[in-house]
Amino acid sequence: IGVPSFLPFLLKYVTPVFLLIILGATFYQSSGGYIDNFNNSEVARLSVYVVLGVLALLLLLIGIAVARWSRQGRFDWVGQDKAK
Repeated sequence: IGVPSFLPFLLKYVTPVFLLIILGATFYQSSGGYIDNFNNSEVARLSVYVVLGVLALLLLLIGIAVARWSRQGRFDWVGQDKAK
């Protein structure tokens, strides 16, 4: 049984957009309580700041690792067919 010709397009473009719309609608509907809690609670604010700080640290470490790996030539294979 063959795959219909529209299925790859549907899986690649339509499905992620649909899922992002559902995720965005869910956040929009439940964001009222979170925003009020963020504004009124010192613990909630500090928790968000800690999460953002850890995220910034991880992104910095990833950037350092990518720069180091690029200098070492570990990304030379990117964009090439490994089977050759």
